[in-house]
Amino acid sequence: MNRIKKILIITTSLVLLVGSYFLWTMVTFDEHAESYIQRDLNKNIRDHQYHKLRKMSNSAAYEWLRKANHVKLTFATDNQGSGNLYYYAARINHQYNFFVTFKVKSFIPSRFTLTRITYYPNYHPR
Repeated sequence: MNRIKKILIITTSLVLLVGSYFLWTMVTFDEHAESYIQRDLNKNIRDHQYHKLRKMSNSAAYEWLRKANHVKLTFATDNQGSGNLYYYAARINHQYNFFVTFKVKSFIPSRFTLTRITYYPNYHPR
């Protein structure tokens, strides 16, 4: 009886721990995506990987990112995509006219691939 009680307590604890991790990952998904993409952009800028930036951005975004020394990315909206393709309007260094598209490689742990970053310098929402 005592052995069954210990097994039940351990099993319940593991289920609660795993469930908490899944819940925490789902709640903080946007923050994980922001930091992952920001880290990726800053690494490309720092390492002068301009060919990668050119492949994933339009010409206006490429010029803007190439001149930047450091990027601070913040999502301005929630996810606008579907499936494993995510699309966010974003603010980069206090500039609101960016749109970021990325794919989710794995949900837990969160892994992403930045596929497109677009900058519209003359876009002014009403």
